[in-house]
Amino acid sequence: DVTERGGIYLEMARIYEAEFEEADQAVEAYRNILESMPGTIEVIRRLNGIYTTHEYWDDLADMLREQVPHIADLEERCGWLIRHGQVAGDKLGDHLRAIGAYQEVLTHDADSLQALNALADLYERVSQWEECTATYSKLIFGNPEVAVQTVLLCRVGRIYELHLLDDESAMDRYQTALDLDPGCADAMRALREIHIKREEWPQVVEMLRRETEYSRELSEKATLLAHIGRVYCE
Repeated sequence: DVTERGGIYLEMARIYEAEFEEADQAVEAYRNILESMPGTIEVIRRLNGIYTTHEYWDDLADMLREQVPHIADLEERCGWLIRHGQVAGDKLGDHLRAIGAYQEVLTHDADSLQALNALADLYERVSQWEECTATYSKLIFGNPEVAVQTVLLCRVGRIYELHLLDDESAMDRYQTALDLDPGCADAMRALREIHIKREEWPQVVEMLRRETEYSRELSEKATLLAHIGRVYCE
């Protein structure tokens, strides 16, 4: 009987793990259970604990890749897919494998903030800029906090500006950040730099005046006003 045999192996594994502290024997017993009863959550949890304690990252990633498809509960499956992505990306440096795990999470839960945040970071690491901006856009419009939205909008703007060489799209994101938060310093500074690059001096002065209005530091106000004066002199 498969269930009875699995129970015997589980008891053996617990004894090896708890009483004798023999991780390899415990792992072998747990693996025997998964061969006959794949997707058994308790066993996956115990193997995750052993592999993590001993930093057997390759074994943990391989086990999760094999077992996750057999997990029936979608919430459990997504949780272990995220764990797979963390191990692959953070411990093994296998960014593409991690991306695959997080993308699979989104097939079950399209609004998973944990998966979306991880994917945005991974896309930046592997320079997949189009995918990165698309993922950040989902995070921006799925987050109700203005402070978070403006930070992400400025980040997307920088990607458009520096990596996709698309100043118009960058300016659109910076302006959206200012629409949400008229005093967003990063957005004002970024727009000013683009206007300087394009030699659009009236817009440079306008942005400097705006920065001066929202600045709280007297020394910074003085620096910005001096910058306005230099623009007029030149």
